[in-house]
Order: sequence, then structure tokens, then C-alpha cells
Amino acid sequence: MMATLEDALSYILQKQLKRLNGISPNKLIRILYLADWRSSINTGHPITNVNWKIVDSEPQLDKGSIERIVDFIERNGRTINLGISETYRKVFSEGLSMGDKSILDFVLNLSASQSEDALAHLVYSTYPSITQNSDDAIDLPKLAKQYEALQPILKAG
Repeated sequence: MMATLEDALSYILQKQLKRLNGISPNKLIRILYLADWRSSINTGHPITNVNWKIVDSEPQLDKGSIERIVDFIERNGRTINLGISETYRKVFSEGLSMGDKSILDFVLNLSASQSEDALAHLVYSTYPSITQNSDDAIDLPKLAKQYEALQPILKAG
């Protein structure tokens, strides 16, 4: 079962609160994208149900997902600002598998050691960002298969 965008958001925001540092909207989008990309490579499917597209060489959320993020933050803003309630903990743990959490933790740990510019560069250097035209929808599982097929060629070169 695929987790929802809200499941991933809850988990990311809960982890960021533990680190006591904020998260910009751009960084949040990049973390979500990198988690979906890594999951597509590792498992054959993204963590979330986001429809990604390329805009100026950078993956962007579809309009519906942006609206869901805004709605999620508006509904949970008080909980986020006051700390993590038991209800909030339950919300973020229900839709994510242990594998999903492991991938999100990996991306969060990676992003914690990166500046905004370095994280942007990492996103721009991913296979979907390099190979897809602007305004193209991104089929992450399909692109992950193409990317995996190229690995022996890239390693040989």
C-alpha cells in the first residue's frame, strides 16, 4: 500500500521538530522528491502518491499536492507549534511502512548535512531531472528502471 503525502509530511515534520530547526518549503519539496526517487529505485514505487513534474530542471509537486500540503499545515499548525501530541504521533505512523520510514530517515539525515544550495544541486543531478523535459510528468518507477539498467554501463565507463 502506498503511503499518502500527508503520511510523509507528518513523519518529516515530526523528525524536523526533534532536530529543532525549521524547514523551508523548497527543502520540504526536495526531501519529498528525493524520498520518492530513492523509494522508486529501491522498491519499484514511490512512497507518496504525488504526481511530480519537471519545471526548469527541478521536480515540482502537482497543484493538488500543493493544496494538500497547505491544508495539512493549516489543520495541524497548532499541533506542530505546540509539540507532538499522541494523536499526531498516531497519524504519522499509520500509513508508512518500516521501509518507507527508513528511506525518509536516510533522506532527512542526508538533507540535514546539506545547505539549501547543495540539496538543490543534488536534486538537479538526479536522473529524472537530467533526462526529462520541462513540464514533463515524471513516472518515477519507470525512470528508476531505466536508471538501474544504465548502472552497469556507467560503472564500466
